Amino acid sequence: MFHLSVAERGEVLYAFTVRGTDVERSGPVPEALDPAGVVSGADATDHERRLLAALEEELGLSLPRHALAEGILPELTTRSWNRAPREGEAFAYATVTISPR
Repeated sequence: MFHLSVAERGEVLYAFTVRGTDVERSGPVPEALDPAGVVSGADATDHERRLLAALEEELGLSLPRHALAEGILPELTTRSWNRAPREGEAFAYATVTISPR
């Protein structure tokens, strides 16, 4: 499974989840990240690598070589960004700025 959600100021702009050959989308996924195009013609075992490469090229994101070379990336569960943190929940705000190359 591969999931990507992109939000700005607490509002989801777009998201997609790839499970095998099934793709679920919400919002206008940019063409360069559209899973149907990115994984087209690829073996299912190559989907994650192609999706990560598309994220690197489109958004300038990257992962340490160790994370990619050691197999499946770990997963984590996050809290919804569409609500304020509840009492006792830790939270942080992060700002990502993308500048032209």
